[in-house]
Amino acid sequence: MNRRDSISIVQENLKDLWDDDIKNPTENESFGIVWRITNYTMCKLKKGEYFDSPIFVADSLQNTNWYLRLYPRGERNCDAIVCYLVRGNSFPDSITVRYKLSVGISKQCVDQVQTFEIYSQSSIPACARRNEVLEEVRKYPLVDILLIDCRIWNCHVKVRKESIFDVKSLISYLHNNEYNADNLPQEVLHSTIDEMEALKRKLRPYPESCSAYTRIPVERWYFLWSIKRFSERQPNEKETITVISVSESAPKILVTFFVDDKGDLEMNIRELTGKYGSSFTVNFNIQLVGIHERNFEVRQDMLLFSSDEIWKIPLNISQTDIVRLEDRFLLDDKLTFRCELSVSYENEVSNIDSCSYVSDDSKSVNSIGYSQPNAHSKLHSVVSNMKILSFICFISFLIAFIYDALT
Repeated sequence: MNRRDSISIVQENLKDLWDDDIKNPTENESFGIVWRITNYTMCKLKKGEYFDSPIFVADSLQNTNWYLRLYPRGERNCDAIVCYLVRGNSFPDSITVRYKLSVGISKQCVDQVQTFEIYSQSSIPACARRNEVLEEVRKYPLVDILLIDCRIWNCHVKVRKESIFDVKSLISYLHNNEYNADNLPQEVLHSTIDEMEALKRKLRPYPESCSAYTRIPVERWYFLWSIKRFSERQPNEKETITVISVSESAPKILVTFFVDDKGDLEMNIRELTGKYGSSFTVNFNIQLVGIHERNFEVRQDMLLFSSDEIWKIPLNISQTDIVRLEDRFLLDDKLTFRCELSVSYENEVSNIDSCSYVSDDSKSVNSIGYSQPNAHSKLHSVVSNMKILSFICFISFLIAFIYDALT
């Protein structure tokens, strides 16, 4: 099973796993979020820096605002990936919840009960080893996705109360405005409020879970680089190539190749514009192009650096080794590299891409995405509109026929 299938299985089973923890949904309401971060390994934030998920509002948690906070390279005192649950600015002042939070597809999960004040964060974060995540991405480079799963339960569920004024107006209306609701006992008012709330939750589905999406922008270049007269090259004789993007805001990368004093191959990377004082991420994959066989990977590495730095990349192979294998790699004394250069220098982009709604009457869940509707939905809408139009035309024809007959 590849990593893409693993992620799909995890996403499909999340709701089933969450529902196992809820024996009676009406007594223990909850809200869940799955946060997918693509190109995670290319995040340009330093250690101690973070970014947040989109804010989500949980109707079952007294309409409170929440979001997740991720430290991609860890906090100041640790190197692990760290994620917190954070409460936003919303009424009431405090709320006690149980939350489950996990990072990645590992089985480790934080399960805690905590009282959250406004702008407070979870006392115990969810963590994942960064080296394990990076190693997994190296195995499956086409699926650079980090999954964060969170489920929140309201520990003190209170029936949401409508205003007394609205209830009194309803009672007066039901009795043709002849009944004075001001004389009703409080027990009758509260019972009416409870019934109204139960009816509202049957008629109006409320959000039970959502899916959030964050994309870290990455620009990639693929190119072949041929080094001529390879066997004749002298130590520190440099060959350069400049990688320029069509975007004016992108870094301009200078790649330098040379043979060092010990006869080993080396490449250096430097940013030319000098305007990127803050860090950005570069991932460089270098392969030797074989003449009659598959390519040979000599180096793949990633670095977080700024414009004033030079990234030195030893290729861990010598000029003598290549000359000895000239029948495999040298064609007319020309050595060819296949290079893949990825750069991330922009801020992340986030949004809520779908929500699942549930009704107390049926508990059936319908997912509503914020993408374009599918072809089936469009066709169903067209057919419905055609039926309505045909009915209107028929009625119009019938009225015209009767009018002509009478006149």
